[in-house]
Amino acid sequence: RRALQQLPPEPCLVFLGSGDYHYLSALLIERVREPFILILVDRHADDADEWGPGFLSCGGWVRRVRRWPWLRGVVHLARGPLPGAPEVLAALAAPAVYVSVDKDALRADEAGTGWGSGSIALADLLDLLAVIFSRRRPVGMDVCGELSPRLPGCPTVAERATIARNERANLALLALWRRAAARPGVGPGSSPQVPSSRGAA
Repeated sequence: RRALQQLPPEPCLVFLGSGDYHYLSALLIERVREPFILILVDRHADDADEWGPGFLSCGGWVRRVRRWPWLRGVVHLARGPLPGAPEVLAALAAPAVYVSVDKDALRADEAGTGWGSGSIALADLLDLLAVIFSRRRPVGMDVCGELSPRLPGCPTVAERATIARNERANLALLALWRRAAARPGVGPGSSPQVPSSRGAA
């Protein structure tokens, strides 16, 4: 929580690191103080009651978020092919959206996480989010799903290739956020905030 207090008040994109830290999304979302929809891109629903009251985990953080009074609903995109933009927009019963992306939902040739891979094409996800951001105001976004090498600090050749794929996906999502945040009334003008908590991972 102390680290989150250092984030700017404006909507921002946060890279969380490994999917083990996806539970931090709950704390980021609890910064939002207006009606919004959570768009969750994840192979898993992360809605399990794994540990009981008082515990926050990567597999159960959405359960906590559902109790946040400003949340108006959750749209879960778990696998491809993705639904069309009109169908998704019809489910967004609020003027603002928060997007949480776990790259384990992306195809194996575009990302690798250690939690398996999904079937969503990155290009399709970018296209859909671009349409959503043109119709709904983004109030925040986070991305997780980085690969943790088996030997910390010494990735194998295969692990380095996976890390490179992940970074290409990250850069594409970053470019999308910057375009969205540069629109009037969304973020801090032409210099959107993009902090990172990767150091904690």
